[in-house]
Amino acid sequence: MNRKKINIISYLIIIIFFVAWVIWGLAAKHNLDSNHKICIGTITGYTQGGRGNAGTMTVEFSFTLNGKVYQETSAYQAINLPPENFNKNFAGKSFPVLYYTNNPKNAVILITPSVFNHFGVSFPDSLNWVLKHINEN
Repeated sequence: MNRKKINIISYLIIIIFFVAWVIWGLAAKHNLDSNHKICIGTITGYTQGGRGNAGTMTVEFSFTLNGKVYQETSAYQAINLPPENFNKNFAGKSFPVLYYTNNPKNAVILITPSVFNHFGVSFPDSLNWVLKHINEN
């Protein structure tokens, strides 16, 4: 096989994996939108940015369903949920977790009003204290 054919095949494989990754992400979001329940979870920590993730932070959280503990993560924009003092203000605190009923590993922790709104859930008064620690309108 000549070099040109190898390059074409390589590009096609990359495109196929990218399309599959996008479809998988859209399906996971659709599942959360269409068939979810809410429970309470606890923030256990976070990681910030990193290669390919500039401007984001990954919130680590756990929740328990039917006696099984799930350790999951949710991505947030660092501009909306600043990492400064994150552990001091949020670690160990309880927040609603929206999860897909058929696969609880597909879950997101609801912290900011915009994420609550994104999933059509009202931001509770009990979390108004969060507003002074975030950057949202």
